[in-house]
Amino acid sequence: MAITQQEIDARHAKTVMRTKQHIQSNLKEYLETEENPRFQEYLSKQKAFLEGVWQKKWREMLVSSFSGDEKAAYLDETGRSPGQINRLFYQTLENLRPFNGYEWTKSEYKDKWSQLAKSTTYKEKKSPKSKGKERERLVLSPRKTRAQAEQTERQKRLSYIFGEEYIPAPLPHVQYVVHVGDTNTGKTYTALEELKKRKSGLYLAPLRLLALEVYEKLNREGVLCDMKTGEEEKQTEGASHASCTVEMFEEKTPYDIIVIDEAQMIQDRERGFHWFRSITRARAKEVHIIGSPNMKNLVLGLLGEEANVEVRHYKRETPLLVHNKAFRLNRVQKGDALVAFSRKRVLQLAAKLEDDGHGVSVIYGNMPPESRQRQMEDFVSGKTQVVVATDAIGMGLNLPIRRVILMDSHKFDGVRRRILTTQEVKQIAGRAGRRGLYDQGEVIFMEDRKRMKQLLEGGDAPIQTFTIAPTRSVLERFLRYYQDLGTFFSLWAEFTPPKGTQKASLAQEKLLYGLVKGTLIEDRLSMEELYSYLQMPFSAYEKTLSDQWKLALASLIGGTAMPEPAIQKGSLEKLELSYKAVELHLMFLYRQDQVTEAYYWERVKKELADDIHQWLDRNMKTLNKTCNRCGRQLDWDYPHGICQQCYGRMQENW
Repeated sequence: MAITQQEIDARHAKTVMRTKQHIQSNLKEYLETEENPRFQEYLSKQKAFLEGVWQKKWREMLVSSFSGDEKAAYLDETGRSPGQINRLFYQTLENLRPFNGYEWTKSEYKDKWSQLAKSTTYKEKKSPKSKGKERERLVLSPRKTRAQAEQTERQKRLSYIFGEEYIPAPLPHVQYVVHVGDTNTGKTYTALEELKKRKSGLYLAPLRLLALEVYEKLNREGVLCDMKTGEEEKQTEGASHASCTVEMFEEKTPYDIIVIDEAQMIQDRERGFHWFRSITRARAKEVHIIGSPNMKNLVLGLLGEEANVEVRHYKRETPLLVHNKAFRLNRVQKGDALVAFSRKRVLQLAAKLEDDGHGVSVIYGNMPPESRQRQMEDFVSGKTQVVVATDAIGMGLNLPIRRVILMDSHKFDGVRRRILTTQEVKQIAGRAGRRGLYDQGEVIFMEDRKRMKQLLEGGDAPIQTFTIAPTRSVLERFLRYYQDLGTFFSLWAEFTPPKGTQKASLAQEKLLYGLVKGTLIEDRLSMEELYSYLQMPFSAYEKTLSDQWKLALASLIGGTAMPEPAIQKGSLEKLELSYKAVELHLMFLYRQDQVTEAYYWERVKKELADDIHQWLDRNMKTLNKTCNRCGRQLDWDYPHGICQQCYGRMQENW
C-alpha cells in the first residue's frame, strides 16, 4: 500500500516540531554554559548545527517511520526505481517544504534573548572566592547532576536498544533435526537428501564455494535452485530452492526445509552471529542443523526444552590410520593432500612438487571460487595427482583424498601464532579416506606428532559461547535516539553482552566508517543504508579496494557513474587483486539493480578467474622458495626467510 500525501504532511509537521525542540535544547544548553551569552555569537557558533538539524531530523523521520514496502510503492507511483529504497525515498522528498532552522531561530529569539539570558545566567559581581562557589553552584553542580542523569538515561537506552535482542526465540511448530558427527561422516549428504524431497528448501553454507557446489549439485539432479552470496546471484527459472552463504539468511522468508551447515562456526568472533540468527529464527517446517560434536549442547540450549528436536549421531565408516614415520616430499603419492597455513607456503610447496614432475592443484583462502573449482576439478578428474591447500580444505570440500599430510602444527589466527585446536585437526585430517573411494584414510603429522595425534583422537571441548552482532531491529531502536554511527559504535563498546555470548568486534565496519566519517557520504546516506555498505563482504584492509569502495559511494550520492575497477595483469598478485576489484564493483551494481551492466562485469570476472587458473598451470614452478634478500632459491623446508650467506653478511655488518 502506497504512502498518502496526508501521511507525509503529518510526518512533516511532526518533524518541524521535533526540530524546534532540538534547537531549543541546544539553545538552553548554550545559555547555561556561557558566562556572557550573546545572540549573534550563538548564531555564529551554532550556524552549522542550525542549518543542518532539519535535514537530519527529516531524513530520520522518512527512513524510520515507513516500512520498506510502503516506500517501494510510493517510489513506484512517482516513477522511481526502488533499487536503493531509503536513499531514493529521501532524495524524492528531501526538498518538501524545507524548514530553515537558522532563520527560524533568528526570528523567534531575537527579541527574547535578553530576557532568557538574564533568567539563566549569573550577572552580579562577586569576589573571586564567592564567584568560584557561585559558579560551582550555578554551573558545575548542574553540570554534574546533568552528567549523572545523562549516564542513567544512557544505561536505560543501552538496555532498550540492545536489551532482549539476543535472547533465543526459536519458532514453535518447527521440527528440528540436529546432525552431529566428525568430518566425512555423511551428515551434510543426509540432510541434502531430505532437502531434495521437499517442495521448497534453503541450504546455508559457511563458504561461497560450498554454496556453489550445492547449487550445481541440486540443478544437476533436477532440483531447480537459485544461488545467492554476498558477491553474486544466480537465478534459475522456476526454482523453489536456494543455496546461499549463511550471511544471506532472511528470517521473513518461509521454506518447507532449511539446512544449516557447519553450525560449530557459531563461536566465530566475526561471523558466528549469522549461525545464531539462522538457527533460532529459521521459518520452516523442518530445520536441519549440521555440526561437530562440540556444538551439540549449545545448539540444544538455544532451541530450548520446549522445542521438538531429533538428534542424529554419525560415525566415520572409513577408519583413520595415523603414521608415526617421517614424511619426505619425494615420497608423495597420488591422492595426497599437503596442508599448510599460508598462501605463500602452499605455493612454494606446490612449486617444489611441480619441479619434481608431479601434477599439482592448489587451494587457498584468497583464491577466486571459480579458480578453486577448476583446481578441484583437475584433482578429481586425475589431471593432477596431488593437492596442496590451506585449512580451507577442511570446510566441507569433498575431494578424493587418500592421505592428508599436515605440514605444520601451528597457525596464525589473525592475532597470534598458536597450536591447532582439536576441532581444526579433526576437520583437516578427517578429509582423508573419502567414503566410497577408500577403505581407510591415512594421516601424517610433520611436527609434534604425539601432540597432534592426541588432539585428533581426543574429545572436543564443548562450545561455551556464541557471537552476537547488531541487527536491523537494533539499528531501528538506536535511530529513535541518535543519528550518527560514531555514537552507535561507542554504545556497542559499552554494551555488556549476555552471559554465554561475545560481541562481534565490528573491526571492518569501524575501519570503513573512519573513511567516510564527517564527509558528504555520511551526510547524504541514512544510517541504516550506510551501515549496510560498511558490512559489504570484501577485503577492506587492502587500500586499493577500500579506496574503490569510497569512490563508488561518492558516485552514488553524487548521481554520477561509478568509476570502473582497475584491471592489472602480469603477476598472480595483480590478477587476484583485479578479481577482487571487479567483485566489489559487481556488489555495487547488484545493489543498484544494474543487471545489464553487471552481466558484462560477470564476464570480466570469469575471464580473470580463468587467467588465474592458467597462470598457476603455467608458472607454478617459478614460485619456489627464495631468499628475501638476494633471491637465491632455497630448499622447500629451509626454516628461514634469508639464506645462510646473506645472514653471514648481516652478522658481519652488526
